[in-house]
Amino acid sequence: MTEYAYVGISPCGCIRATVVDNPGRAKWVRKEVASFMRAGDTIERMAVELVRVRFCTDIHPRKGGCPHPGDCPYRPREASIRL
Repeated sequence: MTEYAYVGISPCGCIRATVVDNPGRAKWVRKEVASFMRAGDTIERMAVELVRVRFCTDIHPRKGGCPHPGDCPYRPREASIRL
């Protein structure tokens, strides 16, 4: 069975926050998701396996912003294969 998580995606496109969708802790999950929203993140629900691959581990200073704006190395990209 696939586990899902809610993620907070920063305006730069990096996944910076995540919480596993646990029905047994629904109230806590709602509070965490609300904190992501207050931080200005876009919320998405995705498989935990995908979150593990896409989570951005780079340091994002509050004042300095994203170290790679609009070009997060953990974001999925279109294949650059010529046909």
